[in-house]
Amino acid sequence: MRIFFLLPLLLAPLRGEDLTVTTTSEWRQASVGRPWMLRLEANGATGQLAWRIEQGALPPGIHLIDASMVMLGAQPGAALYGAPAEPGAYPVQLVAVDADGREAAAWLNLEVSLLSLKEAVATAEAGQPANWKLEVLDGAAPFSVSAGDEAFLPLGLTLFDGVLSGEAAIAGRYEIPVAVTDAGQNLLKTTLGVVVYGPDSSLPPLSVRLRRDGCQWAVEWTPVPHAISDEIELRTYGGEGETPLEIEVTHRQTGERATGRYPAPGPCPSSSPASSHLSTKP
Repeated sequence: MRIFFLLPLLLAPLRGEDLTVTTTSEWRQASVGRPWMLRLEANGATGQLAWRIEQGALPPGIHLIDASMVMLGAQPGAALYGAPAEPGAYPVQLVAVDADGREAAAWLNLEVSLLSLKEAVATAEAGQPANWKLEVLDGAAPFSVSAGDEAFLPLGLTLFDGVLSGEAAIAGRYEIPVAVTDAGQNLLKTTLGVVVYGPDSSLPPLSVRLRRDGCQWAVEWTPVPHAISDEIELRTYGGEGETPLEIEVTHRQTGERATGRYPAPGPCPSSSPASSHLSTKP
């Protein structure tokens, strides 16, 4: 009898992870009159998701659609899409429903800005000097353009005063969060796509963030894919006082190497000498 009552429990399907909406719009602001799309995503879903607007309203000109209907080759799935007609903030509550009938809700504050970028994608050739200026449309000059505080930039490139410059080290596709303001304090928080083209590489695309720590650069980089993490070596040279910084990436098996070069952080008369290099793995 005891086994009889336990069997249904043992044979019952195990519940998976909770259904959670993961879409964020913080660095995906739309611009008045410019085409815009935001994919809707959730974790822990069983089967295909259905989406609905529970509360609030979408910006005029934005609609809830299937992304495959407007983007050639796009995977099926819900998206917000259109060209917004009016600036402002539009709080909206989205609900995702999976094949088991489970629901998850999340509020998004969709912001539409008066400002826009003339081009949302920059291109650069690996190993060649780049100098690409972000151009802002609408709004009132002067404009301020900067990378987000938590932004990682392609190895070898910097973004200063709206100019993307340096020498990109590794081919690949990257995204940089950027904040734009004008004289009227209008704000646009969006992403700049960066396409670095060049020969096929055994090195993974690598993005770097530099922070000034006293009179030296503190270096962070995006994680290397786990499957090849043991094959990649990262080393930094210099980066203190008047000494420029070099970040060297090497693939141990192929021997391929790429280097990102950065200016010195500046004078540091009272600092103690730093070691010549740091060897580490992500």
